Amino acid sequence: MPKRIIYHIGDISRPGGMERIIVLKANWLAEHGYQVTMLSMSSLVESFFPLSSKVKMEALDVFQGSVYDEKRNLWGALKSVYYSIRSRIDHKRKVEKYLESHSCDYFITLVNRGFIPKLKDGSKKYFEIHFSSQAKIEFHQLNSFFYNLVYDLGMYYQERICRRYDKFIVLTEKDRLMRGNIPNMIVIPNFITIESSDSMPVAESRKVIAVGRLSIEKGFDYLFQAWAMVSSKYPDWSLEIYGYGYGREEYYNELIQKNGVEESVKICAPVKDIRNKYLDSAFYVMSSRYEGFPLTLGEAMSCGLPCVSYNCNCGPSEIIRHSEDGILVDEVGDIKGLSDAMLYLIEHPKKRVEMGEKAKENIKRFSIDHVMKKWEDILR
Repeated sequence: MPKRIIYHIGDISRPGGMERIIVLKANWLAEHGYQVTMLSMSSLVESFFPLSSKVKMEALDVFQGSVYDEKRNLWGALKSVYYSIRSRIDHKRKVEKYLESHSCDYFITLVNRGFIPKLKDGSKKYFEIHFSSQAKIEFHQLNSFFYNLVYDLGMYYQERICRRYDKFIVLTEKDRLMRGNIPNMIVIPNFITIESSDSMPVAESRKVIAVGRLSIEKGFDYLFQAWAMVSSKYPDWSLEIYGYGYGREEYYNELIQKNGVEESVKICAPVKDIRNKYLDSAFYVMSSRYEGFPLTLGEAMSCGLPCVSYNCNCGPSEIIRHSEDGILVDEVGDIKGLSDAMLYLIEHPKKRVEMGEKAKENIKRFSIDHVMKKWEDILR
């Protein structure tokens, strides 16, 4: 009898990298003989990315409320706690009810809740996290004392829960080391979501591409400053950013104008087939403050693009081989370093092509079949 897997995710309708990798993982498992159900917390059952007809889609419609407050003060922190508690009560009730009539061998969750490891349905419980522990450090630098206090208490509880799962899966060796000694923790990286092909980027392209949601961790504020230096020297080059805005487009367009790069920078809506956008570009740039495992680096490399990236925690140094298939800028926030790296690729087209060819070859170690064999090892 085929192994039965329930994949539990927040909202499968979103166009993010995490959602893309989970859909492709579910598709692969379904095509390789597993019975897979995608169980979404939201009320939406339509996946942004193509989902195999062999994968069953279910929605719990868990109460969410508004857990975000722009002021992030004491009132905002208390309101966040209230909505969080109310959501967790509703969530627990609906998962328990669902499992009463839908048994499985493996319950793999991307949503960390204390009740999940305690469920008595007989399945193995795996928690798969797509965010690095670096996010905790960055959060502290951006918020008030009360918000940080609530956050720290929540994170302490979350970290204790991680130890209760049968397996706790992180994406990089660096993140595993940062989290310390957790006996049930293993590393399985993400695979590359765009397979390599014979196509190579247009050698004469004067376009640079970045992909990511418009949020503080992606560091686009750094990128706009660095791009201002690039565009002042090469005004015929352009930068295109593909990412969901979550209502922040106006703020980022203001940043673009503030840095005087409105003529050469364009923010674009997410597209389902990003491959053509990569192939129409000269190289890829990532300015993130931190990452979990940056899928977009691997996507770009599989299309033959060299990549420029801050050497942030976690992921870039485990994907890019510095000076061979891309350039790592050591210090996050080093505007001149990021600018110099982009200028180097612009001014050395032959080297750029060579690095792109190396990138396409090197990234094959993160192919879907190679990575999913590691998943099969823990599903036996």
